[in-house]
Amino acid sequence: MGWRHRIQSSYKIITYLNLLGLVLVTALAACSPVAATTVCMIDKDCPAGTVCQQGACVEKNAFACSGDTACQDALASGSWTPANNGPCMLATCKSSACKLVNRDAGAECDDGDGKACTLGACGSDGKCAATTAIKTDSCLISDACVASGASNASDAADGACQVCDPKASQTEWSAAADGAPCADDKVTCTEDKCKAKLCNHDVILKTQCRIGGECLASGAAKSDNPCEVCEPAASQSEWSAAPADTPCASDGKDCTIDSCKGKTCDSSGINDKGCLIAS
Repeated sequence: MGWRHRIQSSYKIITYLNLLGLVLVTALAACSPVAATTVCMIDKDCPAGTVCQQGACVEKNAFACSGDTACQDALASGSWTPANNGPCMLATCKSSACKLVNRDAGAECDDGDGKACTLGACGSDGKCAATTAIKTDSCLISDACVASGASNASDAADGACQVCDPKASQTEWSAAADGAPCADDKVTCTEDKCKAKLCNHDVILKTQCRIGGECLASGAAKSDNPCEVCEPAASQSEWSAAPADTPCASDGKDCTIDSCKGKTCDSSGINDKGCLIAS
């Protein structure tokens, strides 16, 4: 074979390889999962800020996708970390690549105030601005977030009767249902139930009194004054007057009658044993 023929053959081979490489690169670019800006073989073939992936130059933070869900999952898992991410950015799939776009103005967002129950609102600039809005399942009471149904833990006595009810108020304690159980007062004759935000300790039996923290049966007298007794029909929380003529402490005179009048012991009456004559 002559040297002219060898040169012609070599030229044909080189031309064929160049065409084959161009077809291959073009095919790779067409199949690329992200939008190509330049056909490439290595990163150095790409403009600044981009890298070479499957024969195409793409942004460094580009992430191939088949739908919006894939982008959202990648963002949540940390496998995709775009530099401009924020609470008002929405992950979408465009041209087979994940992109961030601004959420609609007014959309709820985390305003970064450190309170999980408060909401911000997205602006047209893609930034989250603080608002006075509170999540529908929460309350904000005394600058603290409270979950719906939670009680006031800071009040040991009546806290169980004060709950977060977002439908009633999101900024103040609401009343728990009347009759809900509350703090035990350790007194056996009372029931501990809520009423109007307070823990009430009403006497259980209508035949008993609770006076001075003590449970008393009907008719029981005060230890130092028999003219004061438990009379549930009159009061279950205060001493009542003993029935008239109830005997009481003697004044030491045989001729006087010692009996109750109201809540005091009276010795002014004279019995049939004699007379009371002033000396």
